[in-house]
Amino acid sequence: MKEADAATLRLQRSDFAAIREQLPPLHHAILKLLSRQDLFTCGRHLGLLRKKTFVFDNEAESTILADYQVYSYRPRGFNTAELYLRVNRERLAPLELALLERMSAALYTIFRIESLEENGVRISDLLLGTQTLLLDRNLARYGAVGQGIAAHLLTFDDFVLQSGGMLPVDTDLLGNEPSSIRIFKAMEEDSTRKTDPAMRAKLARAVIAAAIRHGYTRRVLYR
Repeated sequence: MKEADAATLRLQRSDFAAIREQLPPLHHAILKLLSRQDLFTCGRHLGLLRKKTFVFDNEAESTILADYQVYSYRPRGFNTAELYLRVNRERLAPLELALLERMSAALYTIFRIESLEENGVRISDLLLGTQTLLLDRNLARYGAVGQGIAAHLLTFDDFVLQSGGMLPVDTDLLGNEPSSIRIFKAMEEDSTRKTDPAMRAKLARAVIAAAIRHGYTRRVLYR
């Protein structure tokens, strides 16, 4: 497969099983790129570091930290998924390459569940005002219409996937946190910033840190 083909490789609902199977080993490999200092920096970003010790209140917080490290930690101007892609591009299989292109472009998103589908949920992106299908069997089974969620979303041809570190959010969390309010205001004043990866990474840091501080991670259930 030519390099240019990765971003245009069609990945549709019929590829869901293969995609879900490939994502965990990619996440594991990407995290190996991080240094001890990178780990500490991400811990400080999210308020999980006490001196040089990570303190987790629950299982969800360690998963959310790893998710942040892959998708929203950007010390070089791009995320760790893209770093892995740049380092390993020549030896990647076609599906790995296509997934890493999408992982590199994943944005932290605030969305609302509009309807429950057979294997997922129809969602509204509250920043862009768009709707799409999120494939997630757990949300299809346990989610509720009107529920607010924050997550990194990977975009495919006819659906999106959340990367694994999603959080429940509501107006109390988003509307009363000064750092989040400043970011939302900046996006409203300049609409181009709504799709800026660096701005979305700042949003991830603010929302996740606030959710951890206020105990929202206790509401996350892995089934």
